[in-house]
Amino acid sequence: MKKVFSLILALTLCLSLCLGLCGCGDDVKDGTDDNASNPGTTLKASQGLAMEKHETEPYYIVTGLGTCTDSTVVIPDTYEGLPVKEISRGAFARCTSVSEIIMPDSVTVVGEFAFENNDQLVSVRLSNNLTVLGAGMFDDSAITSITVPSSVISAKDAFGNCTSLRSIVFLGDAPAFSKRSFDDVVATVYYDKDNPTWTSEVKQDYKG
Repeated sequence: MKKVFSLILALTLCLSLCLGLCGCGDDVKDGTDDNASNPGTTLKASQGLAMEKHETEPYYIVTGLGTCTDSTVVIPDTYEGLPVKEISRGAFARCTSVSEIIMPDSVTVVGEFAFENNDQLVSVRLSNNLTVLGAGMFDDSAITSITVPSSVISAKDAFGNCTSLRSIVFLGDAPAFSKRSFDDVVATVYYDKDNPTWTSEVKQDYKG
């Protein structure tokens, strides 16, 4: 596919803008607690999401939308007293009723194709403890902007065919890219011009 991705230096990207875009400070509470939300300071976790307990470790995995009818899906940080650490492969793929997904910082793993082919999904707030944007994670979604936390070290094949994507903010070091990282994407990328990991080799042809 023809790559039409544009890249510019963010000369005056300020910390307050970064924090605002990534939603730092929002507190996502246990989805089993009806009193989880404090107005103005916390987010009410969505109810009815499909969950599975990990086979060997004491945490839960979000496996799908389940019976949840929210257009803005707020993933809880705990479920039945255990942390929610993972979103499974294809968990929200083709969920056309979902327009926004907010992850808690308890999530460390998101499976491949987790949000693909979701033409109503315009916004995803990523966990600040996520390390990898998996293959096909946002393929053919409708996201318009996204902030990539400093914890992310790899963004290979993450944004293919995101034709609505116009803004990407990287808060940390340059992650690893691949040939398909930005297929058919026209977006402005913002990053710290003083960060030495954003080398000309990284930016060349946007392949990492």
